Amino acid sequence: MITEIIVEQQRLDLFEDLGAELNYAIDDIKDFSARNTNYSKTINVPGNANNNKIFGHIYNFTSGNISTTDINGNTINVNNNFDPTRQANCQIFVNKIQVFKGVLRLLEITIQNGVIEYQCVVFGELGGFASAIGNKLLEDMTDFNQYNQAWNETNVANSWSASGVASGVGIVYPLIDYGLCRHPANNSGHDWHLNAFRPAFFVHEIIDRIIINSDYTYTSAFFDTPFFKSLIIPNNKANLEQLTKDLLLVYGNNALDSGSSTSAGGTLAFNTITNLVNFTKDATNQSFTFAGSGSALGKVRLYGKISLSRLGTFTLSVYQSATLLYTETFTSVTDYQEFNIDWLMSTLLGVGDVINVDANFTVSETYVTLDPNLFLEFVADYAQSANAIRNSNLVMGHLLPKGIQQKDFFASICRMFNLYVYEDPKITTHLLIEPYIEFYRRGAGFLKVNDVGELLLHGETGDATGLLLLSDPIADSIDWSDKLDYSKEISIKPMSELNSRYYDYVYTEDDDYYNEIYFKKYNESYGDRKEDTGFQFAEDRTEVKVIFSPSILTAESGGDNKLRANLYKAIKENDVLKQERKDNNIRIMLFKSSTTATGWRIKQESSQGQGNLSSALSTYGYAGHLDDPAEPTLDINFGVPNEVYFSLSNSYPTANLFNAWWDEYLAEIINKDSKLLTCYLYLTVQDIYSLDFAQLIYIDGALWRLNKVVDFNPSIPQTTKCELLRVIELFYPS
Repeated sequence: MITEIIVEQQRLDLFEDLGAELNYAIDDIKDFSARNTNYSKTINVPGNANNNKIFGHIYNFTSGNISTTDINGNTINVNNNFDPTRQANCQIFVNKIQVFKGVLRLLEITIQNGVIEYQCVVFGELGGFASAIGNKLLEDMTDFNQYNQAWNETNVANSWSASGVASGVGIVYPLIDYGLCRHPANNSGHDWHLNAFRPAFFVHEIIDRIIINSDYTYTSAFFDTPFFKSLIIPNNKANLEQLTKDLLLVYGNNALDSGSSTSAGGTLAFNTITNLVNFTKDATNQSFTFAGSGSALGKVRLYGKISLSRLGTFTLSVYQSATLLYTETFTSVTDYQEFNIDWLMSTLLGVGDVINVDANFTVSETYVTLDPNLFLEFVADYAQSANAIRNSNLVMGHLLPKGIQQKDFFASICRMFNLYVYEDPKITTHLLIEPYIEFYRRGAGFLKVNDVGELLLHGETGDATGLLLLSDPIADSIDWSDKLDYSKEISIKPMSELNSRYYDYVYTEDDDYYNEIYFKKYNESYGDRKEDTGFQFAEDRTEVKVIFSPSILTAESGGDNKLRANLYKAIKENDVLKQERKDNNIRIMLFKSSTTATGWRIKQESSQGQGNLSSALSTYGYAGHLDDPAEPTLDINFGVPNEVYFSLSNSYPTANLFNAWWDEYLAEIINKDSKLLTCYLYLTVQDIYSLDFAQLIYIDGALWRLNKVVDFNPSIPQTTKCELLRVIELFYPS
């Protein structure tokens, strides 16, 4: 057989025998929340002139690569560009038939008696995808800065019906109670402060950016559903923060009058406030005190014009506390003379430092006015984080949840919806992503109906089969009966010997007010699901856990009918609930623009007078674990909560994460007749080329799902070890 390994479109020279086994997998039944990738055992290739060139002569003690591009401007990881810390695209062919596609990794170079040899492995593209993500954080993504905008009631209300909402892109501002957000007095408590409306990001766009920024592409019918595109990640900080260098910008247009004296002066007032970030002002707007969390290196600037109405002189001085930063004296030789000013002063502000501007002048007549028309500004050299105020320019990338690894985020989305992520056999670095039942229906010839309404609806309205069989699964399966090697060991294990007794589907705990009281009462997180298989010979527990915390919904009885999540800390003192804001664990919610709200308004913060910011509204941006605040049909909890803190006009939905995406999977692997078959099958390179884990396998009267192909050697015709799971049912009740 002729074996070829192509690395970044260049052919490696091989020893006569490849001498490496290839492994293929879609799932590990012993760890049913895991997903696996294809991989090879070590491949040894000779260090001849061709291979040395491809690997950039890395064997040389003083080697160093030089980054160059090909004729299309692309950087490929071979020749002068070769970098062992980066993945190189790789395909393996046997007799011109592709048997493997993924990425190559160089493990070691050995030199013995002047003979060079390279030791490599190849991984499927899922392994390459995980490596490409590495330890990147959500906050590392700058893609969302295109949505930077002012934080105000207009942008809040406009976001609920923005054009990107249906596509799962852009920014929305849902109603979430972060504490001290509800206006209790006006309009029967229907009104909410602006701080209840903070930016939220669509999961669809986050996933899209994670994959594309890793130089991969993907196809997923599930990701394109309206349901998935309505998932959001809200802001989870105690206070909404802005990231800016522009900390202070104030404007003064008042006058200083000499009165009856021939000289006068004092501190100028700046009555118009544009930016006041990490600064506080005195009652007369004459001095500004730095109140940041640490020092700030930057520049104070005073610019604009000032005029003197009579002959005389005046002096302007800028002070930082008691320290003079700059001063200059001007002389007016005519009445009503104007002077242009533009001063720039570098300084280091410490907490408590005060910035102010003093003016002193002398004139020849009394009642003469000095009219300042000046801007006072402080711009930091490095961006500062501070609590946002109305009309602050929000840097959206800064508002993504902090400290969350992209790979953990992606893995949790896969766990929530039981997603299979697998490699496109034909397109390089292209992933195919679908839920378990959608993945297998491609090969089994059935379609799921009516678990999640329109999400997976196929067939006739009212069809109660749960799965609609489109064709004969045995006829559609691949018959491998004649490939079974009876001369080697055949192992059949009941799945009860491989699985745990208990399966726990759980969110991560958090200590906001409602989550805390719920956990204390029921000793589990809100919306968890715990399944007991009834296995009498097993006691272990298997946990499917996501990084998100549950978001408990509440509504006021007889008052505000807007259903909302609550992310605040609170204690009761004398039967009065005292709220305080807190940083929360990352949350995931469903968004919908709801038209069920009673007339209400967005208000100013209580510290700013609590005045109306918006006209009367009849819609609001809903966010929570239900798909609709009035008539829900789907819940993104794993199970029905033991208690809810609101009332619904219809019954609580039974379609949830477990029933919609996990129950069929679990039912099959814990069935009393479920079994794992380990046997040896005679697989050819043609079988490997056309390998499709979604295709059911027929062996001696039974249908199986292929899970693993272990140590396939394309160079030696022989039987190969395989793992298969018995297909128990093709019909599941909804």
